Amino acid sequence: MQTAQALIPDFENRVPPAAPSRLSPSTRTSGRRRSSGDPIRRPVEPLDFNSLGVYLREIQTIPLLCAQQESELAERIRSGDRSARAEMIQANLRLVISLAKKYVGLGLTFQDLIQEGNLGLMEAVNKFDPQRGCRFATYATWWIRQAMLRAIANHGRTIRLPVHIGEIVQKYLRFSSRHSARTGRPPTLDEAARHLLPVDGKKVARKVSRSLGIPLSTQDPRVRARIQEEERQAVLRLREILEASRDPLSLDAPLGEEETRLGDLVAAELPAWVPMLDCEMEWLLARLPERERRILILRFGLTDGISRTLQEVSNEFGISKERIRQKEEDALRRLRQVLNREDWL
Repeated sequence: MQTAQALIPDFENRVPPAAPSRLSPSTRTSGRRRSSGDPIRRPVEPLDFNSLGVYLREIQTIPLLCAQQESELAERIRSGDRSARAEMIQANLRLVISLAKKYVGLGLTFQDLIQEGNLGLMEAVNKFDPQRGCRFATYATWWIRQAMLRAIANHGRTIRLPVHIGEIVQKYLRFSSRHSARTGRPPTLDEAARHLLPVDGKKVARKVSRSLGIPLSTQDPRVRARIQEEERQAVLRLREILEASRDPLSLDAPLGEEETRLGDLVAAELPAWVPMLDCEMEWLLARLPERERRILILRFGLTDGISRTLQEVSNEFGISKERIRQKEEDALRRLRQVLNREDWL
């Protein structure tokens, strides 16, 4: 059976034998971990839940690095030390898993998200400069997230959802993001359905009135009962839509014959010191006025990966779409001026 090495694309060519420890079929039987001199076997079968579980369990045993260790490894990497590069990658594979969990359901399988995220992690390792003054995971988060989002945009969902269903899913994601930011928790299905699939009480009252041949108000018990039933149907419809948009691989799926769920092996939260914006982006945005900074964050989805339309940002600020567009252009012009003045190469 294939091991979880398939989750790290082209690792044989990109990382030396000291790359993230993975168990080969023979090693898994004997219980011995692969030594640095053992060859990495080319996978020949599609990845299944068991091998994914092995991968997730193994990377959780890899210790994290402190800031000093990251700095020392980065210096070795810049001098061409491939083993240092592999060690930096190993120590941050859990970061990829944590971020991949956030994008399950957007068109790629969990395995594909991990593969793309690992490529982003490798790119971050190549470019990381500890002299910038931030932790590696803070810097790498941007590269990993961008790799996943680019793959979702380019390759997500071979069988496309109907346009109107896709629009509801996108609206749900935006509503969920705003609700979570405001309340500190995701919305319930009832809350989301009331927002996305609202029931018009007056229209229901007219329907019931026509069917009974008598005028009724929205407060009539018969009308209220019909409204409640339609609200229940709206919740069921939203659940069906969201389930239809999910990936084939669910985090609730059991691993083989075990009772362990895939989601149990995935870290629930990122470490507290990993923000959603990388340090250089934070530095740039800090040079903008508060309103312009907020407009860019919303327009480009810098904190949650969900970009807002001009109309949505306009509604949030209570000003016209044209004014939002002007503010966005002003902010981008300011950033270009900053970049021209600073050494960013």
